[in-house]
Amino acid sequence: MKKQISFLFFSALHCSFSFGQYSTTLSGHLVNSTKDTIKCVLLYNSVLKETKTIKIPVIKGIFKQPLEINKSTYLYITDGENYINGLIEPGDNIFIKFDTANTAIPLSFEGKGKEKFQFLNLFLQAKIYRKLKAQVSTAKNSRFPFDHMFTYIDSAEKKFLKNLDVLKKFMSKESYSLLLGDIKGSFLGDRNRSVGLIYHESGEETLKNRQKELTPVSKSILENLMKFNSDFYYSQTYVKEVYNILFSNYDYLVAINKASDNTLVKYKYFDHLLPKNLKIPVLTLFLESEIEKLNNREDIETTIQKIYRLPKNIAYKNYIVKKYKDAIDIANFKKGMQAPDFNIENMNGDKVTLASFKGKVIYVDFWYAACGPCHALFEAVKPAKKYFSADSNVVFLYISIDQHDVWKKSLIKYDIKGYHAFTENKERDHPIISAYKVGGYPTTYLIDKNGKIFNANPPNISNQLQKQIEEALKAE
Repeated sequence: MKKQISFLFFSALHCSFSFGQYSTTLSGHLVNSTKDTIKCVLLYNSVLKETKTIKIPVIKGIFKQPLEINKSTYLYITDGENYINGLIEPGDNIFIKFDTANTAIPLSFEGKGKEKFQFLNLFLQAKIYRKLKAQVSTAKNSRFPFDHMFTYIDSAEKKFLKNLDVLKKFMSKESYSLLLGDIKGSFLGDRNRSVGLIYHESGEETLKNRQKELTPVSKSILENLMKFNSDFYYSQTYVKEVYNILFSNYDYLVAINKASDNTLVKYKYFDHLLPKNLKIPVLTLFLESEIEKLNNREDIETTIQKIYRLPKNIAYKNYIVKKYKDAIDIANFKKGMQAPDFNIENMNGDKVTLASFKGKVIYVDFWYAACGPCHALFEAVKPAKKYFSADSNVVFLYISIDQHDVWKKSLIKYDIKGYHAFTENKERDHPIISAYKVGGYPTTYLIDKNGKIFNANPPNISNQLQKQIEEALKAE
């Protein structure tokens, strides 16, 4: 078992699942842990980023925390290095035991509600897609490769559905529905992704080009890949997979010049294929993606008005409008404007400010150890970093929001080259986070030799970043 038990945090959309007041407790023993606190994050609505973070005291490895919840709620607990996922409902009393020094020893769960924790962690650790990719060579050697892949997926899905059904009596109807939605969502995604693993073709191309390799069963599955079940609107896993499928398919159409990258045209494509109950959560993810690019503000504003017409969708509308305003604020970090000053602690315990780097071009990267996209960006810009490794006028400044010990350990573990500082145990509450309008991770900036913004959204492709840094070095 890896140190990071799971990097995928399942979370539920805000549901109307309601209970009376029950005593709910989360406790446990972190064997060989030196931590004095751990963090528990309750995940109410992942689309709207509705969470609650609780810092739980740890005394000699033991912790206990009452939780105020009135519905089935996903959560994760972390000591900054390890992550444990769970689904808890009112009345549960969960006890978790985990050896932080020997992750080969399995997690153990005891108490009322343990079955949900056990099931969820086993499901997350199953890594079905990785196993699915291992089936490709066997599938290609069979007469009907797609039947082989679909049969494998169906078999794995039935296994988890059967196991969940056995555990149904140990959980509320609401908890069962949430876990069912996660299973259905995960395998919906795997089924769609499996098609491209064989010949790197879309489902439409496969139906057109591979008729001799399709049986009536596999043909029917391919024809229905873009049909979604609105019954699982409450499952964030299902919602996210539907969004990913639509995004990937539309992106492919744009690549082969069969569709426009225009926001309004793309919206119509999504809206046409989505059943009623899935529209708002999936289209919210769609708009969030469009806002990140901020290509055409007028189209984004028009799309916002089209999507959120009903009063019941006001929470989603408020969320998107705020994201849009924040994106405009970041876009207003114009090239040539003065970069915000800061005062943070480096690896040696010394304070550094923007002036500390006067005369140097700074590539600033805000990150944290458990952030998958952060590590992907580290890899992506490695060639650019290597190119400038001997140039003292270029600084790759990495600012971590982790706690001090987690930050120091992660630098050794991941061997991240560059100049390092952290937010002094204030995490996201450090003034530098608001000053640089950091709303997600990683967030990057390019600052010129005079301490001015050169690019508020530098490219994550190495050769393009290298070119921009070279331009910033030449700028007066």
